[in-house]
Amino acid sequence: MHAPNALPVPHPDLSICFGGGDYAQSARMLLDFFIRHADLKPHEHLLDVGCGAGRAAWGLAEYLTPEGRYSGFDTFPMGVTWCQENLSPRLPNFEFRTVDVFSGVYNPGANVSAEAFRFPYPDASFDLVILVSVFTHMLPADMAGYLAEIARVLKPGGRMFATYYFMNDATRALLAKGPSKPDFTKRYGNFWVADPASKEDAVAFEESLVRAMLAREGLTPAKLVPGRWCGRDGCENGQDMLVAVKPQSGQAHQLRT
Repeated sequence: MHAPNALPVPHPDLSICFGGGDYAQSARMLLDFFIRHADLKPHEHLLDVGCGAGRAAWGLAEYLTPEGRYSGFDTFPMGVTWCQENLSPRLPNFEFRTVDVFSGVYNPGANVSAEAFRFPYPDASFDLVILVSVFTHMLPADMAGYLAEIARVLKPGGRMFATYYFMNDATRALLAKGPSKPDFTKRYGNFWVADPASKEDAVAFEESLVRAMLAREGLTPAKLVPGRWCGRDGCENGQDMLVAVKPQSGQAHQLRT
């Protein structure tokens, strides 16, 4: 374990890679989410999809033991380069890599779609896969491709922690009272976008669509923590948080809220 106060933090100029705000405070908040909601243990192996400038890794450094491992990848090289130069030398069980995958927001010049991308890791190699504000920038086919890969690289009993903007009856009732942040102005079947000219800037999904995609990959929703993006009060995070499990043989999970 590494004392996080001894680790550097990125310059605010890199805020596009970590969502802005207080980097260290956000890192500690994410660690708390991973422990309380996804049952992360200090010895486990974790994959950070869309690692950015290492915001999640920074918090995890104080929690993972030397037996634990962190792997992170991102399609936007600027944040990954910062992590490789500033975190990797101090954290031998942490590794970061850039992948050349298309993103309309972060890597529009890539030739490989997220739908077709294969994660560069072996089958059943992670206890937890985290995606913080990743599916909020993806269209359905790309999300489906990533969910298939997540199911592949998770160990039996492993978990996925992902943030979303979920549309359902409860959120629609709240949105009828006023706009959301982001304000999803355009519907395309089972998903909504805030800006039709740049769809991946912010994407909301019908919850039933995501449930169907999870079921197709053998992943079971285990916990849903609603967010405040739609005007909901008393929430600990802006986006909705979903934990799904790759069941062991004969294992069953009930959705908790």
